[in-house]
Amino acid sequence: MKIYTIFSLEGGGSWDIIQLLTLKDRYGNLNGQEILKKFDLVIANSGSNIVLAALAEDYSIDKAITLFQEKKNREQIFLKSHSKTDIFVLIILGCSMQALV
Repeated sequence: MKIYTIFSLEGGGSWDIIQLLTLKDRYGNLNGQEILKKFDLVIANSGSNIVLAALAEDYSIDKAITLFQEKKNREQIFLKSHSKTDIFVLIILGCSMQALV
């Protein structure tokens, strides 16, 4: 019996950052293709499609994190809001509160 490895990314907001930081902790700064080769099936939902797309495009983990870290990227990807989740993401990434403005 073959055992399959499945990588499931459940998405949305701060979960995307946590997924990338967890991947970095586990695999270092590998490029996305190297990480994806470790799994038989990869699925994503909601905002995690951005994480999966970055991995599929062979971004390094650090480069994928910049999709969320840089204000101009966040503005292009996400609708503007000032929720507690936004503040949580900025704290995780070490950004200043001015990044919300």
